[in-house]
Amino acid sequence: MEVLIAGRRYIPEPAVEPNGSMGRRLCAAREHAGYSLSAASKLMNMSKAQLWELEAGRQTNPTLKTMLTLMQCYGLKADVFFTHNG
Repeated sequence: MEVLIAGRRYIPEPAVEPNGSMGRRLCAAREHAGYSLSAASKLMNMSKAQLWELEAGRQTNPTLKTMLTLMQCYGLKADVFFTHNG
C-alpha cells in the first residue's frame, strides 16, 4: 500500500532492524522514506536537533504527539518505540 504525504509517495513498513535501538530504527525508517534529517524535521514541524537527539539515542522518551507524527511520516507501527527482546 502506498501512502502520499506532503506530495511524496512511499511504501510503509520500512525494513528496520527489529532488535536495534529506537534511534537506529528511526534513522533507518527516515532513510527508507527518502528524507534527509533537515527535510524530515521540517515536514514534522520539529527542530532538526530534536530529531537528531531521537535518532542518536540521546532522547529516549518521546511524547505521544512526537511518536504519532513519526509514525505517520515514516509509516511506522508503534512497536518501533519499544525494546525488542529478540
